[in-house]
Amino acid sequence: MQEKKLGLPSIVATGVGLIIATSCLLSIGQGASAIGLPFIITMAIACAFNILTAFSICELNALMPNLTGGMAQYTLACFGPFVSIVITVGGYLTCQTIMGSSEAAMFGNTLSSVLTGVPIPGSVYSVVLILLLLGLNLFGVDMFAKVQNIVAYGLIGSLLFLGIMGALKLGTGEVVEQPAVLSSKPGDVFSLLGLAFFLFIGVEFIVPISAQVKNSRKKVPLGMAISLLAILVMQIFVVIGFSHYTPWDELQDSGHIVWLFALRVPPMTGSLLAQYAEHRDVFHCAD
Repeated sequence: MQEKKLGLPSIVATGVGLIIATSCLLSIGQGASAIGLPFIITMAIACAFNILTAFSICELNALMPNLTGGMAQYTLACFGPFVSIVITVGGYLTCQTIMGSSEAAMFGNTLSSVLTGVPIPGSVYSVVLILLLLGLNLFGVDMFAKVQNIVAYGLIGSLLFLGIMGALKLGTGEVVEQPAVLSSKPGDVFSLLGLAFFLFIGVEFIVPISAQVKNSRKKVPLGMAISLLAILVMQIFVVIGFSHYTPWDELQDSGHIVWLFALRVPPMTGSLLAQYAEHRDVFHCAD
């Protein structure tokens, strides 16, 4: 039986799901609290550079279509085995070993703190989630794509909803009186480019699924660009919302940026959306 090819919506969902995580959302708060709304300019510049990078990766994929392992195999072809090993261990294995375990633990600990009346340890929730993701992957890429589409579009939709509510001052929380621009100096705007790059890292992980994509030469680069632009639009609304509902100093000190913001916008609905968004990143373990 021939496996069904993935379409553009699945590519965009993969890109969005791979990029947005708790660390990404934390970077938004840190950058916005440093210079205010001018951080939007920094994000736009970082997004443009990442789109160019994505197109370069797509060109490599077109030149070497059989190397579906992504950056590690491209590095092997260009620089040899030593650099490829360093890239693989440093960029993939180490990252997934540290981030995967911490994000799974975060998921379990959060459920334990919310479901206080249920005597189940957080580690049990984490193991159940991992087994669930393992089962989805065993059913093939098509099944996992369907689940990922729902989760990823729910993620971007919930964050966009919160951002629009905050930007238009439609929330039920108290609007904060504070300067929207903390610094507009070009040096301050460009100095945060490194931080802004963390908001878009991960789109290159779409390349390994290109073999399962119909008309991949056109759809993969288009999907990458749409993913990055969709995330940029969402982040712009969120930063504007920050300026209306969240004091800059609290953003700088908080480790739960979206949770803090959501509690200030629509208290009930927003807190649920924030919990969903902050812990979407555990699904990266299976992407």
